[in-house]
Amino acid sequence: GGTAGLVTIEDLIEEIVGNIFDEYDEVEDDIKQIDNHTYEIAGLCSINDVEDIIEAGLPVEIYDTLSGFILGQLGRFPEENESILINFNGFSYEVLDTEDKIISKVRVKKLEKQDDHVNDEQGQ
Repeated sequence: GGTAGLVTIEDLIEEIVGNIFDEYDEVEDDIKQIDNHTYEIAGLCSINDVEDIIEAGLPVEIYDTLSGFILGQLGRFPEENESILINFNGFSYEVLDTEDKIISKVRVKKLEKQDDHVNDEQGQ
């Protein structure tokens, strides 16, 4: 007999709990700006990095990733193909894609304030 391949502990754990992100995995284009108020962000992006960009008052001391924050707000894992939209501190967080129980892509949009809209109308 021969050896067909090696199985690592990470491989075994990923089979049980889903994909594990570590320092050897690459994340490309974590934060992509769509327009002045809209971003597409990788779920595994550091919540500190997200906060640095969008300044949304995210609870950076509680969560490590954007996915963790959304799961914390939702209180459960999303179902496959479930539409999820969470509003928090004037921003909407729409889950665009999930993979192996991990939120992989989120659209973050700054919501227009009612007061700002009224002020714009008064100024005209």
